Amino acid sequence: YLNNSSQIVNKADATYNLTAGNISRNVPSDYQGAEAKFVNQGTFNKINTSLIGSIYVDFDNAGLVNIEGGSLYLYDELVNNGTATVNAGGLYNTGKLTNNNAINLNAGVATFSGGGDNKGRIYVDIDAALNLGGVFNFGTGSQITGRGSVTLNAGQINFNPGQTTFSNDLTFNFNGGSLNYTGNLSLRKYALSSSVSQLLVNANSTLSLGTGSWSSGTLVVDSKTRFDGTLDISTGTKYISGVLNNYGVVNQVDYYYDYWRGNQYTFIYLNNSSQIVNKLDATY
Repeated sequence: YLNNSSQIVNKADATYNLTAGNISRNVPSDYQGAEAKFVNQGTFNKINTSLIGSIYVDFDNAGLVNIEGGSLYLYDELVNNGTATVNAGGLYNTGKLTNNNAINLNAGVATFSGGGDNKGRIYVDIDAALNLGGVFNFGTGSQITGRGSVTLNAGQINFNPGQTTFSNDLTFNFNGGSLNYTGNLSLRKYALSSSVSQLLVNANSTLSLGTGSWSSGTLVVDSKTRFDGTLDISTGTKYISGVLNNYGVVNQVDYYYDYWRGNQYTFIYLNNSSQIVNKLDATY
């Protein structure tokens, strides 16, 4: 337990190995001073493939953080001025994230559900997954690169397409999150999941979608969104609010038989005056 403004400081050239357990604050309810904090200036390793480590105070990293196994839960603010790397297991941050340098997901998963600011680089390899929730502001020079998946849960990403780079090899999974920007953006690979809702929240933007899939949920779209590639629609119940503009190919599976679940059908409901529009040379 860290009382009041107590700190654990891992100095440069030092190593702190966390296998499991909790690092918690112990602060009186009327305390008005600085918060307790874990400060890493050296190397912090989360080890052991099956155990959970939890830190309930602010975590400031100016060195190296390595997740080598198990799960590391950070329940308060994470400020990263160094390098955080997930090689196995998972990193889960429910507080605000401020990333000023590098986060590398070589495998496993990283979930940042408290929103925050990204002014640095996030790399997501093909076997890794990045989950974002809350409101994120991406600054000038910020990047998400790699070949893995990026899931946008409830909340939104605010950015400028001319200042933020998204790799074409990433798969963006819309699961309740939205994009907020001014200008034009093209996403080559995407997926629309159960909590999909409004993709764009800025009327001064256009979005071109390449190859993707739609599994379930309510899709909120307007004329600013173009489905230019191939959209595969699986069985289940789905809803459209707005206009689905198809400039490419839409493949809709109407029916198939599952041995365990029986007959599976596709139902698409167009809310109010919504439309599916097949543009010139498009195929549905």
